[in-house]
Amino acid sequence: MNISMKSETNLQSKAIDFLRFPLSIAVIFIHMAPSVKGNTINWLSISGIDIYAIIAVLFSRILTATVVPTFYLFSGFLFFLGIKAWSKEYYTGKIKKRVKTLLIPYILWNLIAFISELAKKTGLYVIKGDNSIFDYLKELWANGSFMKLFWNSGIGGGELNWFGSRIPTYFPSDYPLWFLRDLIVVSFLSPFVYYIFKYLKQYGLILLGLLYITGVGLSIAGFSINALFFFSMGAYFSINGKNLIDSLRTAKIPFYIITVLSIIPFIYFDGTDTAIYFKPFFIIAGVITIINLTADILEKKNYSISNTLVKSSFFVYALHGILVLGSCKIIFNKLISPVSPLEIIIGYLLIPFITASVCLALFFFMKRFCPKLLGVLTGSRF
Repeated sequence: MNISMKSETNLQSKAIDFLRFPLSIAVIFIHMAPSVKGNTINWLSISGIDIYAIIAVLFSRILTATVVPTFYLFSGFLFFLGIKAWSKEYYTGKIKKRVKTLLIPYILWNLIAFISELAKKTGLYVIKGDNSIFDYLKELWANGSFMKLFWNSGIGGGELNWFGSRIPTYFPSDYPLWFLRDLIVVSFLSPFVYYIFKYLKQYGLILLGLLYITGVGLSIAGFSINALFFFSMGAYFSINGKNLIDSLRTAKIPFYIITVLSIIPFIYFDGTDTAIYFKPFFIIAGVITIINLTADILEKKNYSISNTLVKSSFFVYALHGILVLGSCKIIFNKLISPVSPLEIIIGYLLIPFITASVCLALFFFMKRFCPKLLGVLTGSRF
């Protein structure tokens, strides 16, 4: 391998590592879940609360819509990285590794989320006499719903696709881990991904892209066209022996333009079914733009990447939805009692970083006092 190829490979690896922690912070912004929507903004006479709405929609639903697809793309790329030929041994080796890095942490974090929810409801019963714990337990055991904690204990409304169907979103007990659940499923489907490119070449990716753009999918928890398409996009580069950064740079200017031009209509139509016509194009362009911008920054500036932040990113992602984010919101609102738009904006921008700091503090504590447990919970990512 010559110096130029080594440089590109190193840049590729640095870009993936560099993005891990910022993308975890972005996930927390998604789960700030502001009640405002873009279609309620008064664009002719923008008030302070409208500015908050623009910021909240931009950071919780527009820019951050690229986060999960970017993770899927990296996962597909790394799954097939260095592959020479498909074999049963290759597949079983990859799956065995992902049982440790994905499946076991997934089960444990959902169990922790369940125990935390049970403890919270028990505390409310003891302190306030709140009887909701009994309804919770009754519902939990009805119709075998205990197992749903690990797959589809919650359900969201989903989005309308181009054909007028609305595919719901299902969440496990630790709700951010729906991404991990879908990644586990698509990892098991990796032979399909490999052979679709072997026989259909780039047309396989185009076909999956059309399914993603139009929103066609199965209304089954874990089977996501979002996961399949972006995982396959990443896989396409590895299977064909292409450098990720080098390949995405070939058309970076058009994708920059599409990303920028899509943001305004995406904000304007946020909260309406019309947004679905802008969203997939923005997300595809946005994912490619994020990776290209990161590569350009790392190439021009010799930034060092904190190994601790890289290794703690999964822990922050898995933990923040288990009482931490909710508690940080409650404590901040009790202490500050934000009323003005400026105070609300400051709270919105600060709380995700406070939440991440709490998660990091626990990460360091566990690394110091119970590293083996931390290793199991993170799939040895520290």
